[in-house]
Amino acid sequence: MDILEITGFAVGVVGFLYGIVIRAIDKKEMKRLQDLREKSQKSLQDKTVEISILQKSLAEKQQEIEKTLKKNERNKDIEFFKVQPEETNDKFYQFFGNKIRHANKSIFLTGRGITNLNKGADYKIAQNYCENFKHALRNKESLNVTRVQFSDRADKKWYELWYEVWKIAPNRVHFFILDSPEALTANSPWHDMVHVAAIDFNSLEDCVSEFMIPVHKDEPGEGTVEMAGSALFIEKNTSLSENIKKRIFLLTLSSQCRRIDSKPKWEEEIKKGS
Repeated sequence: MDILEITGFAVGVVGFLYGIVIRAIDKKEMKRLQDLREKSQKSLQDKTVEISILQKSLAEKQQEIEKTLKKNERNKDIEFFKVQPEETNDKFYQFFGNKIRHANKSIFLTGRGITNLNKGADYKIAQNYCENFKHALRNKESLNVTRVQFSDRADKKWYELWYEVWKIAPNRVHFFILDSPEALTANSPWHDMVHVAAIDFNSLEDCVSEFMIPVHKDEPGEGTVEMAGSALFIEKNTSLSENIKKRIFLLTLSSQCRRIDSKPKWEEEIKKGS
């Protein structure tokens, strides 16, 4: 065997051994890569499960948030005011006054009228209260106001304030007084216990229903003064507002209900006022 043959044989052996080594390395690398791929797949599966759990948790949280928002949306349509005899009722009149000022078509309301109305804070509240009606009537030419007063005994200054309201739009301010409120309240006691109002009764967006239970406050030198007490406002409930409107309208048809619709009639009530 000459040198060339020996060299060729050696090269062949080396090549064979190299191939074996390379294949061994390739198998090891392949195994490593396979293991790495399996680990990656498992990790991906674990992450997918975690994401699925997280998505489920987020969906549950979203449902809770939506329920809370719906509940808050319902509560947003309800306002409650509670006033003790020793407290002021400014917040109630501010809220109610704002609803009156923004009325578009109609305001129906009841009340006993204010007695012992001095020139102090109580008069200012009554004055601002009536100013809200004047503002609304000036701004909305289609607005009608209907008030039924459950007592023919009210302060002279109270009638003067409402006379000013009436003069803004005599054809759109309908002021009624019950001449025999005792007979009415004997049959329906709630009339004397609860004052009610319906604003824009036929508009879902604008309608407001009000229920107010008055309280009595003893004023030094003035006797007992009736003022707004606990009150509930319910918005966006047309069926309730329409029901209140119908009940007030039916009161105006009563033979006991007298309409004050002329200057002489107003002057007479002012003169009779306490």
